[in-house]
Formats: sequence, structure tokens, C-alpha cells
Amino acid sequence: MDIFQWPQESETIVEAFNKLVVEYELEEVIIADHISYKCADKDSFEGVRAFFEQPHTSKYLYQSFISERRIAIIRLEDVLATKVGPIQYLELSDQKPNNSQVNGCDHIEFVLAPGYKREVFINLIKSTDLTAQLKERPHHTTFDIKYKGFIFRLTDLPLIEKIKQDEMT
Repeated sequence: MDIFQWPQESETIVEAFNKLVVEYELEEVIIADHISYKCADKDSFEGVRAFFEQPHTSKYLYQSFISERRIAIIRLEDVLATKVGPIQYLELSDQKPNNSQVNGCDHIEFVLAPGYKREVFINLIKSTDLTAQLKERPHHTTFDIKYKGFIFRLTDLPLIEKIKQDEMT
């Protein structure tokens, strides 16, 4: 895997996310949480993780075994700026047991701003031309929006809070 694609890939997905936020007037409705990078194989995962273990790339890294694969949560040294707040965390995922992943930025997750209700947000998105769907997984349920070839995912808790709650008890 060519690790030097990270800056360009992350910039491309953040640009699409910002367009979604502006086009659908979500500036006061959502808060950016984290970006996800999926790996096609063990070597890619270890190479990306090693890149973020270098000085001046991350503040810390926490790795766990979730859904039958390694997941590393990386607190980025250089946050990614979005229209709805900075993205401070990268979720790095090893290949799934079914080998369905390719290398690259896969999605950005976000939470609702205080005072906004999930059902109201889902109804708002469903009233647009966006393709969206509720996704139930063993580790969490999300509402996925497809836009410009990417997935933008509503989740109930910020990633770091979910890790504290589920992994560090």
C-alpha cells in the first residue's frame, strides 16, 4: 500500500463531506467525529499503523480486536478541518474475515448536535434526493448516507466515547 495516498485521500473525502454539509444545510445539525481507513490486508494495516506511529503523525494509538479483526484508533496530530468541526480521530481497520475491503478512506462518521433528534434528522435526509439507509451491526447501528462515492455515517456516540464505554471497562 502506498501510504503517501493518505493526505490526498483524506482531503478528497473531507471535501465531499463539506459539500454535503453545505448543500443540505447541516452546519448546525451535525458534528464531525472520525474518519475511517480500511485496509485490504495485514501488511497494509501494519504499514499504515507504522506510519501513524512515527513522531509528529499521531498523539496516541489504541488497538483492539472488534468484529473478528484489528481496529486501531489513532488520535491525529494534524486534525482534519471540516465545516462541522475538526476530525481528530482515524479509525484504521484491518481486513474483514470475508476479505471484502480495499485500501482507502471509506467513510466519515458524525453525531448530531445537541438538541437534534435522530428521527427528525433521518426524516430530513429521507426527504432529499440522497441515498440513505439504516445499518444494524453487532457493534453499533448507524444511518448511512451515500454522497459523491463516499459513505457519511450518523452514529449515536462519538468514537472515543464508545471505546471508553465498551473497551475500557
